[in-house]
Amino acid sequence: MDFFYKDKRIGSLKENVFRKRVKKSKHLMRMNDSWGIQLDALTKLKSDGCTEIRILETEDNKVYTTTLENIWKNGKVMSFDGQQAFLPRSQWEITDNK
Repeated sequence: MDFFYKDKRIGSLKENVFRKRVKKSKHLMRMNDSWGIQLDALTKLKSDGCTEIRILETEDNKVYTTTLENIWKNGKVMSFDGQQAFLPRSQWEITDNK
């Protein structure tokens, strides 16, 4: 199932895993070294049974993985193009994309 924000596809949910593709140069919140996801999307993901978030960063070809629960507990809500929860990269499991 695809997820949209302001008519733009932001990712997809399959088998309880939400997957999103980003470019570090464009999407990384540098002021707190974090990845953000819109609160509306997080709320919908929770109701749809999502348990895991995976972000594929395409410039360094890294996969960032965390639980949806971790974002709700430890994400910092900020308003950038709408309300988003930002989770520092230090709180993600980081692996090379294979």
